[in-house]
Amino acid sequence: MNNRLLAAIFLILIGIYFVSKWVGGSDDRSFDRDIITIDTARVSQLTFDMENNEGSITVKRMRGEWQVETTQRVAPAKAMSVKNILGTLSDINANRVVANSEDKWEDYEVQDGDAVLTVMADNETLAKFHVGRIAFNQQKRSGTSFVRLFGENEVYAVDGFLSITLKPSFESLVDKTVLDISSEDEINEVELAGDSLNYTISKSDAEWKIGDTALDSSVITDYLSKFSLLQGSEVLNNYDTTGRPAFQSISIKGDGFIREVKAYREGHNGFVLYNPERPSVYFGDTSGNLFGKIYRSANSFYDK
Repeated sequence: MNNRLLAAIFLILIGIYFVSKWVGGSDDRSFDRDIITIDTARVSQLTFDMENNEGSITVKRMRGEWQVETTQRVAPAKAMSVKNILGTLSDINANRVVANSEDKWEDYEVQDGDAVLTVMADNETLAKFHVGRIAFNQQKRSGTSFVRLFGENEVYAVDGFLSITLKPSFESLVDKTVLDISSEDEINEVELAGDSLNYTISKSDAEWKIGDTALDSSVITDYLSKFSLLQGSEVLNNYDTTGRPAFQSISIKGDGFIREVKAYREGHNGFVLYNPERPSVYFGDTSGNLFGKIYRSANSFYDK
């Protein structure tokens, strides 16, 4: 066999190899992996329609701030939660098509009645898709999520745990900040009023006092420092305080601001706390730990 014939056979084999790779041997040639492409800087609204028509949650940007809404509640949204959602949306790439007919949708939890996420930029729909179930690979400790674009048949497999981020609850999206005063130096007066505590702490010439009695500076500094990013944990659903006076209230005053927190009795040792600046958000405090950080007896501030 001469060299020319060998060279010809070699070139033919190379050609067959690349043609087979192009036509059917590689998943990424058969469809566009970028099934969802979003410029997250443009996003102004996210609407999460829950399974079985159980309502929806909307996160929208209002005057530069994110807020979360349902039909009954409106509250400031947690900035980090929104950032995580947008980060997930910026990196959704499909690995393969796992189904292309309606009879398979139920297997992947992407039927018409299942969860849908709509991403908007003002009045423009940037993306709308079903967020399906997760398949967990125990051996690899990894997950695969399933997605179907709204109105289309194909179901795609996507690496990661999309539903953890893209099927949020109202509680997971709410900013759970009870108080956020950046520095105790900004505070001039603290007034407590209610069933058990009634006194005012005021600052005069850099000295804290109750009435004419000076307070322990280290104790008062430690107390006021807790008002910097004080967080609740449990957000209560549809808590009603109609006709109920607060058990205890606090008013924190500084130059140009007043912050208030009201506490309601709940059970034997528990409380519900509410900041009027954050409507519809009530924080459960069954242990009384959060209550104890805000409401302290006057005796605890005096020099021992």
